[in-house]
Amino acid sequence: MNKNKGIISLGLIMIIVLGIAVVGGGAYYLGRNGFKQEVKNLENILPNPENKNIDCDLNTTPSIKVLSPNGGEIFTLGQTINIKWISKCINSSALVYLSIGIKDSQAVPELLDNMRVSNTGSYNFIIPTNYNLNGYISNKYQVAISYIYGNGDSVNGHSDNSFTINYKVSTTNWKTYANVKHGFSFKYPDTWSQWGNESEAVCDLNTGATCVTMVDFMDTVSQGIESYDGNNNEVYAPKDHLHIEYHFDSNGSELYQYATSQFEAKQGLYVINSKKIEVAGKTAIVSDIVSSINGKGKPMIPLRFISIQFLDKNNIGEFDFQFSTPKTNDSTEVSNFEKILTTFKFNN
Repeated sequence: MNKNKGIISLGLIMIIVLGIAVVGGGAYYLGRNGFKQEVKNLENILPNPENKNIDCDLNTTPSIKVLSPNGGEIFTLGQTINIKWISKCINSSALVYLSIGIKDSQAVPELLDNMRVSNTGSYNFIIPTNYNLNGYISNKYQVAISYIYGNGDSVNGHSDNSFTINYKVSTTNWKTYANVKHGFSFKYPDTWSQWGNESEAVCDLNTGATCVTMVDFMDTVSQGIESYDGNNNEVYAPKDHLHIEYHFDSNGSELYQYATSQFEAKQGLYVINSKKIEVAGKTAIVSDIVSSINGKGKPMIPLRFISIQFLDKNNIGEFDFQFSTPKTNDSTEVSNFEKILTTFKFNN
């Protein structure tokens, strides 16, 4: 008799527990993170076709991972971004929200703002050709993807690192600089002019031998300004400037090896925003920094400095392209500078 009463009591307790767990047609479960999440439709937590090997149940927390673009890519206006992602325990027929915005900024319009697409794992987005890059502090972007439950809880994924969007640059009307003596050439914008003459530095005072040739270019239409603030401090932002040095003796390769060691150790100019690219088939070391202090130690409008170092055709000398532009106007000009590098070539 007592045994039967115990069974009845246990059954009542189970019914009460189930009655609490199922309320208003919705079920709740505790994910691995311990947060209560609502399941409005069990089909929405089934695996994607790409994830059929994953055992999804009410104890598995759904997730989204962005595959691409995931950092380091460079796009131009009008180009297509193939956004790819994988999700766990979210049905392929469910709707997710795609966004593309400037990294670490909530103050500018999103390039793509919560577009609803099916959770297929892939979406092609064409960057509008009229999208305005100017005036933004950064042209570094990230993709964010969200899935939202009926109760407002969400699952989110985003690019691990930022990618770049630049203006599409045409070199049709660009000028050509050719150094016949040292056998190299490149194109530069028609709004730029060579600033002064080529010069060579004497490296051996006894013989008068030279080891470095230098040439400068200035953007004649960029907005360089010079003024003073209320404390009589000079506030200066020069025009866009490209200074090129070619160290054509063996010291050049030593400079490049030193830059490479600094890059690998993340020291000096290469602590942040450093990377490797290819210029004319050569591996180039890139440093990219911003400064708000001019050569006189006075405050100035933030200036972006980009240095590109790579070996010459015979791996003896070294090229150093030093580009600077006011940070407030760098989107267009950095695109021009990157295009200049693609036109550089060694001549026979």
